[in-house]
Amino acid sequence: MVGEERSASAEQRLGMRHAIVGQTFGALGYLTLTNGLLLLYLTKNGFGSAPVMLLLALPHVIQALLIMPFSYKADREGRKRFTVRGAMIGAFGFILLAAAGSCATTISQIGIVIGIGLFAIGQAMLTSGWFALLSPMVPPAMRGSFFGRLRVTWQTSGFFFGIACTFILTKESPMLTLQAILAVAMIGMFVRVLFFVQLPELETPIPESRSMLAASADVLRAPGYASFCCYAFLITLVTFSAPNLFVLIEKQTLHYGDQRIVWMGNLLMLGSVFGFLIGGRMVDRKGTKFVFLLSHFSFGLVLFSFLLRDLVPVPMMYWTGLLNFLYGAVQAASSIAISTEMLALIPPASKALSTGLCSTLLVAGNALSGMLVSGAIALGIFREGWLFIGTP
Repeated sequence: MVGEERSASAEQRLGMRHAIVGQTFGALGYLTLTNGLLLLYLTKNGFGSAPVMLLLALPHVIQALLIMPFSYKADREGRKRFTVRGAMIGAFGFILLAAAGSCATTISQIGIVIGIGLFAIGQAMLTSGWFALLSPMVPPAMRGSFFGRLRVTWQTSGFFFGIACTFILTKESPMLTLQAILAVAMIGMFVRVLFFVQLPELETPIPESRSMLAASADVLRAPGYASFCCYAFLITLVTFSAPNLFVLIEKQTLHYGDQRIVWMGNLLMLGSVFGFLIGGRMVDRKGTKFVFLLSHFSFGLVLFSFLLRDLVPVPMMYWTGLLNFLYGAVQAASSIAISTEMLALIPPASKALSTGLCSTLLVAGNALSGMLVSGAIALGIFREGWLFIGTP
């Protein structure tokens, strides 16, 4: 690690620090989507199960539509500019999201949808320039460990944020409490902007003379890149909605209170910290293929174990907590392998567009995953109860 640090220039090291600290504050907003807080807020504002799943997927739908055109423009106008603008717009979206809960039900629901939309637009702009901005900033030999440190740091801050939330949440928390939590996340998102403004742009974007379609076709011809993007899309499609399904089952079937659900979210984040910590090291030492294979089969094992929760002679709270932890660890390790492999495979030209293509497929997988689950719940195509070897 010391040798790797020495291989980076002073400007690169400073940029990596700003990136890590900025994301540590800014990721609090994103984490409310994954740790159950936003789901609780939506149900408190009168949304049913199917609309909740659809709204949690909405940011990914919007990002899937916007990342590619934003990435094309970022290569022409500046990756840092788009990253900073996106961070600002996302923070303003959270202002509206948190304030909407004080209005009458219909108005609050409209405000929440608009707030989520603004957040999604900001995330699309941020993502369009983010990885291309990091590409020259992080030396290739440091990418696994850098993404590990980056995600360990912001996930750890999110974990302690979640712990703090459990002390103020009750079994049925008042609206004002949830609004205050969202307001804290919003403040963190504005602090992120202050650090992102200081990020160095170490490569000057070369304006792309070709159309976005022609440039994208060249990106897809890069060796191994198209097949990698397809794999990233498919694994995301079948795994992304699992944590939200865990929350719905815990809330509506296992009847966990708000505080216990957030504890489950905290265990998911704690697992992510562990996964980021060991995932970065495994990528640098064993390679991305090893991590992909390990994660791939671990996803299936954890999901199957959640279905078999009634067969395990362990108190339900401990078993579901363990599975949330393990799922977070697997998901984190897989994400580091995806980010590292993406930067290794992208062609040197049009880096924002290249990373934008993979990012688009990732968020499209997220979006389609949530939409499929929402549709399945709304249509009632699954039975509420199942039998396995005679056991419900």
